Amino acid sequence: MSHTGESRARDRTTVGGFDGEAPADAGKTRIDGYVTTGMLRSDAERGLVLAGVAAPVSEGEGTFDAAWRKPATPGSRSGASYGARTPVEHGALPKAGARF
Repeated sequence: MSHTGESRARDRTTVGGFDGEAPADAGKTRIDGYVTTGMLRSDAERGLVLAGVAAPVSEGEGTFDAAWRKPATPGSRSGASYGARTPVEHGALPKAGARF
């Protein structure tokens, strides 16, 4: 008995950013940053089963500056943040119309 199959690979990438300022207590809070997200996905089809794996990656950076003192002075509370995430997802499903 011979089974033939088909496989596919796909990828996507996106970049987004934010920048804002709002009043907070006795001063203003300013934040900015960006996030880059990419995903690599692969599917394989064999017989009555479709299986796949996806590996998304997100990475972001930002800064903040909260002038909470009176008089408000830039840098009274400021800093930077960084974050990354790489989960891996996988699974297998019967194809539409498959009977077991």
